[in-house]
Amino acid sequence: MYESPISLEETCLDVMCNNISTYIEPQVITKNGLTTNTKGCDCFDERSDKRYKFRDSDIFLINRVSERLMEKMVEKGILCDATLNIFSELNTKLKTVKIKNCKVTKRGLEILRQHKITDLEIVNLKNMNIEDILGCLGDWSLQNLVNANFANCTFADESYSVTNLTSLKSLKSLNLSYTDLNQSTFKIICESLGNLSQLNISGTQVGDLKPLCMLSKKLVALSLCDLIDPIEHLIPTLKQLKALKFLDVSLSKVQLDAQELIITRPIILQLLNSESLIPNLISLNISGWAKVIDKESLLTFIKNHPKLTFLGIVLNDVTFESAFCDPTASNYVNNIKIAGLGNEEQIKVTLQCYKEHTKYVEKALYHLYRLTYSFSEARPDLFKLVLPVMEAHPSRLRVQMLATACLCALTNGDDSKKIHLKSLSKGVNLILEAIESFPDQLDLQRISLLALYNSWILQEAQFDRHRCARLMLDIFCSYKDAYVNEMAVAICDILSSKYGFLFGTYFNISHIVLSLFLLK
Repeated sequence: MYESPISLEETCLDVMCNNISTYIEPQVITKNGLTTNTKGCDCFDERSDKRYKFRDSDIFLINRVSERLMEKMVEKGILCDATLNIFSELNTKLKTVKIKNCKVTKRGLEILRQHKITDLEIVNLKNMNIEDILGCLGDWSLQNLVNANFANCTFADESYSVTNLTSLKSLKSLNLSYTDLNQSTFKIICESLGNLSQLNISGTQVGDLKPLCMLSKKLVALSLCDLIDPIEHLIPTLKQLKALKFLDVSLSKVQLDAQELIITRPIILQLLNSESLIPNLISLNISGWAKVIDKESLLTFIKNHPKLTFLGIVLNDVTFESAFCDPTASNYVNNIKIAGLGNEEQIKVTLQCYKEHTKYVEKALYHLYRLTYSFSEARPDLFKLVLPVMEAHPSRLRVQMLATACLCALTNGDDSKKIHLKSLSKGVNLILEAIESFPDQLDLQRISLLALYNSWILQEAQFDRHRCARLMLDIFCSYKDAYVNEMAVAICDILSSKYGFLFGTYFNISHIVLSLFLLK
């Protein structure tokens, strides 16, 4: 309970985003080039001629506040082409831009031309290709861009140009993971961007790693997750990368067949058994290789790399070996942070470092739930770890079920009173999102109701209680499960017991549910 309250800045940004129409107003571009105000303020309006501006034209948000406002708008789903227009150079200042899973196009992103961008993160954007994204930046930004993340974006067709990408001479970090990057473009990038120190080409179409040798003097971090075909070039290439400190050769989305396993197993074992292959290595992620990695080879690798401080072994059988999960074992590995599933500490590291990897977090949440049976006191630290994982996978049923089950177990009885209300409120809102997203999944509904059925949570946490009551009514009307219906009634009853005398709506909904329950 000693967690600091939400800062005034964050509170103001939340209020602003939740009441966005109070602060911005719409405009429509007319044929004569003038703009006229229109009634209403629908931030999801996709009209091509619609733009928004601040109602107070003299407002100016400093750099940090401007960037946090954009991030908040992304989180709340109100960033689109029309609302991007409020980030004019007259009212805001941007150096770092982070846009993920938003419906924006070139029309909206052109506002970035007015800013001096050094860090750009445009993730999972399907409406335009990477060259078009870079085409929305000004000359200064193209010359000075340091970090670029285009994960899950596209290069368009086979005849695409990469003129803008290869002009980023100041670029030091580039993430092209799970794009359609091909071998020829990969070679051009390695030839043109000689200052790259961090490169992520996970899940791409690259088939030969040899071009990486052109970056041998400066490349410090390399991610090759889910790359199977080029792994035969792995060892010769790594020998050339003398500056390498961070290496990821894990498997996250790929399932090896028998033939691929025969080909790749010797290479991975050679990597682990080589004495001075990567002498300066600090971090290694070899998660997902299941039965390929054995304890002896891994211990040999650790011995040969004394600078190693991080090891990822999620989904590998070796994660349960005493040398990696039992601190009392004589050969226990000390001074290395391990992401795995073998003990609580490994699970915590997995949830912290790999929250975007669906398979990893599914297993981690499953093992965490099993651990909750042994807890004798409240664990607010674990509760906080589950929240960003649950938030990162809203459409994954299994993740939502496991995460909700963990939240339920971690708030059992009086344990909920030991969790900060800020975290508790976020947990309730995520559970309500899960209920809405999977209305036909009885098991998820049941687990969600169990998690919500807590007087302290329902009375003290901050969430939309009208929405909660409405969802309880929907559940009650949709299922004939007696246990589920009883919990839905009880939750409505708790809501109305505290808020009914203030807000008649809660009492009315609760009364309806109770009446329907008696009729059943």
